[in-house]
Amino acid sequence: MTEKLNSQGGTARKTSRRSRPCVAIATVVALTWAGATAYYAYQTSPHLPMDISANDAGTREAFNAALREHTIAYMIIALLPLLVLLPLTSLVCTRRGGR
Repeated sequence: MTEKLNSQGGTARKTSRRSRPCVAIATVVALTWAGATAYYAYQTSPHLPMDISANDAGTREAFNAALREHTIAYMIIALLPLLVLLPLTSLVCTRRGGR
């Protein structure tokens, strides 16, 4: 392993840092995905039709179950890029050296 001498005659230590534009682009892409997914989830959320009684306990329970499943599914779809893309970006976009 070779190390370069700095201007004072000492050795410069090797550092690794992330490429800022690469991480910024990945963050913007992941947040855009999450925002678009949240908007689509809001637009397609379950609703009670007008011809069904909202006071029936079985109907309310079925509606709440559908709403819960919808929310969990779209939460996973929205957060998946954040959980996969950002750690992957930190591995791929790492520069070695002190430039």
